[in-house]
Amino acid sequence: MARGAIELMDENREFLRLIIMEGLGGDEAGLDQYRRLMVLWQDALTTVLTRYKEKGELPGDSLPSLARQIIYLILMSFVESLLGRNVSPAASTAERREALAVFSESGIRTIVTGVSSRDDG
Repeated sequence: MARGAIELMDENREFLRLIIMEGLGGDEAGLDQYRRLMVLWQDALTTVLTRYKEKGELPGDSLPSLARQIIYLILMSFVESLLGRNVSPAASTAERREALAVFSESGIRTIVTGVSSRDDG
């Protein structure tokens, strides 16, 4: 899932850069677009996480919160790549996507392990 999100964001780098800049600048249309995209992403990810929970593969009750944490991890690592941090601006598209995916997947494992630890004790 993380790799798919990264690929989609990376394919739309300039659009997302514009949405983020406009939103930070207080542009209502940019903020509305950002909010709409985040709600869609969170709802879709929560649906997927619910399937894993129903199969007994994911503990926890606050799946929307878990979805937000995962989204924030992926999104901020992507934003940093836009700003040339942690991924070289000279990196190829494939190298950039791989670096983001490896980082995100590691973070997601940590978040999910934390969920498991909290549920067990």
